Amino acid sequence: MKRGPDCPADPLDSTRDVCTLTPGVYYGGWKVGAKVRLLLEPGMYILAGGGIGLTGTESSIEAVTNTAGIEARIMIFSTDGPGCPSIGAQCQDSINFTSEQSFKAKALNEATCGLVSPQACPWKGILLWQDGTASRPDRPVSIGGQSSNILAGTIYAPKALVDVSGGAAGTGCGGTTSASCLAIQIISYRWKVTGGGLIDMPYDPSGLYQLPQRGLVD
Repeated sequence: MKRGPDCPADPLDSTRDVCTLTPGVYYGGWKVGAKVRLLLEPGMYILAGGGIGLTGTESSIEAVTNTAGIEARIMIFSTDGPGCPSIGAQCQDSINFTSEQSFKAKALNEATCGLVSPQACPWKGILLWQDGTASRPDRPVSIGGQSSNILAGTIYAPKALVDVSGGAAGTGCGGTTSASCLAIQIISYRWKVTGGGLIDMPYDPSGLYQLPQRGLVD
C-alpha cells in the first residue's frame, strides 16, 4: 500500500499515508509497510490468500467508525482465494502484527453485524479467524513486538499457533500503564505468551464468541 488517490497523506503527519478500506473480499491479503495507517470501516473482511503483514515502523491498522456513525467493529477471516494453489498469492498465509506499529480493533457484536455484515452474525465476537479448512491452516497468528495493541474479541485459529508478546508502547486498558490491552479469547491448536512487556487482559464474555454447549442429560 502506498500513496495515491486511495491513500492520501495523513493530515496530521504528511510523512504518513492513510488508506481506508471497506468490508469485502481482498485477494492476496494486506502488506502494510512503513508509515501507513490502514483504516477499516465496520464489517467483515475476507482475505482470499496472502494473510496480513503489518511489519513496517510507524504503521497501524485501526477499525474506525464509518460516516453513518456505526461503531468501529470488524471481523477478519483469512482463507484461500479461488486461484489457490496455482496462484501462490491466493493461498492462506500468516497473520502478523509485529515490530513498531499498532493494531486497534474490536470484534463485531449483535448490533453492528446486523447493520454492516449480516452474514457474519453467527460468528459475532470473533475478531480474527484463521480458516482451519484452507490450504495452510497452520500458518501462525502473531501479535506483539514494541507495538500499541488495543484488541477485543476472539482469535480463532484451530490448527495454528497464536503467539502474543507484550510491548512497552501501549497505554493499557485504562490508559495509565505501559502495556498492550488485549481483551481477547484464544482458541487455537497452540498458543504462547512471551516478551518482556506488560499485557492487560480483562475478561468480558459479552464481547467474545460463545461456543455452543453440548452435553448428556441423564
